[in-house]
Amino acid sequence: MIASLKGKLWLTYCAWCRQPLEEKLRGDFSAQLPPWRDLHPEVADFLARTGQSNIPMRELYVLVRGLKPEIVVETGVARGGSTATILAALDKNQNGELHSIDATKFRSPGENDGYTTEMIGTIMPLREHPRWHFHEGFSQDILPRLARDFAQRKQSVGLFIHDSDHSAACVQFELFAISPVVSPGGFVAAHDAFCFGNRPAFRAFEKQQKDFQIYFEGKGNEYRIYRKKGC
Repeated sequence: MIASLKGKLWLTYCAWCRQPLEEKLRGDFSAQLPPWRDLHPEVADFLARTGQSNIPMRELYVLVRGLKPEIVVETGVARGGSTATILAALDKNQNGELHSIDATKFRSPGENDGYTTEMIGTIMPLREHPRWHFHEGFSQDILPRLARDFAQRKQSVGLFIHDSDHSAACVQFELFAISPVVSPGGFVAAHDAFCFGNRPAFRAFEKQQKDFQIYFEGKGNEYRIYRKKGC
């Protein structure tokens, strides 16, 4: 089924798929997984060279492998660590596409490491990747249009990841904008939860979007993940 996951990894992966999501993401799951190099050597090399090997990319990789979403949407790309990880998992799934949104016009040296348009997605040759669709601009401008396009094509989002502007206003906007097109049983994740005074955004979302339930809540810069009710 998954040729590249052998031995201990295969057993760990199968056990992980049978667990509820909150059990998959907490506890010693990360310690149980083999090193990145055994999961995907190419991504491991790029992450190590760019100093991003400490980011919990292995969990994201296996999460996408297990969920097998047809459409993933992320806000915030920067050099593309999570982007490369998601695409590697979609390639192994042999299905799915990733839509990424990031803005560059407001960035300057000293802010967000001074990323420019040319620097976005430089961890891997992402711009030529057939599964990747990069939308340059602010999520407030692009995400509603993207959601409308999905709805018109009767497509739904299996996984949404917020990792852009972590202000309460932006977090709340993105969660509400994407929620109508998240598939039943789909997931909405916010990285760097609670680090930037964005708790009001989560409270508002939980109060008004009763179709979504908290499935995982980390600490500090970890994820808060919601699952949409349904199959």
